[in-house]
Amino acid sequence: MVLTPPRLTGFRSSVGLALTLSLGSIGSASDAASTPENFHQYVDPLIGTGPSNAPNPVPGGTGGSVFPGATVPFGMVQFSPDTPNGEPSGYGYKDSEITGFSLTHFSGAGCRNFGDLPMMPTVGSGNVQTKIGFSHATERAEAGYYGVLLDNGVHTELTATTRSVSHASRIPNMKSPVT
Repeated sequence: MVLTPPRLTGFRSSVGLALTLSLGSIGSASDAASTPENFHQYVDPLIGTGPSNAPNPVPGGTGGSVFPGATVPFGMVQFSPDTPNGEPSGYGYKDSEITGFSLTHFSGAGCRNFGDLPMMPTVGSGNVQTKIGFSHATERAEAGYYGVLLDNGVHTELTATTRSVSHASRIPNMKSPVT
């Protein structure tokens, strides 16, 4: 697309011509780039999940008020793990236990947000564990994905799209995941 500068005289015509030339070069530079860069490789969802050094942290919590779970920009659901001391976002990096995986979280809410109904994959009949240990060494978080190997041997994976989520848990001694 070629923009025609208005007919101006003196300094204004020079500015109009320079603007036209720079817009024209931007258009041709974007046409030359045929492969878009994969920006999600630079996202680290664990940033901000640890304690904050802010002088006045959110009441009831000292974390960065973010969660590491699976979500997408403007997504309807934010599937993420919950930890015992994860106020206000539901997840605290210093915790070594998970209390469940719930569907809605507020990143940077600035206030407590409770009321989710967490799901917890357990092993054995009648098992009612409310907390299961995990290690950050077996935790993986990336844009739109969260996975962790719990201490009970269950490997849980969460993914998200704009309006839905997927949860898969691989129970020890089972061939396929339970979804």
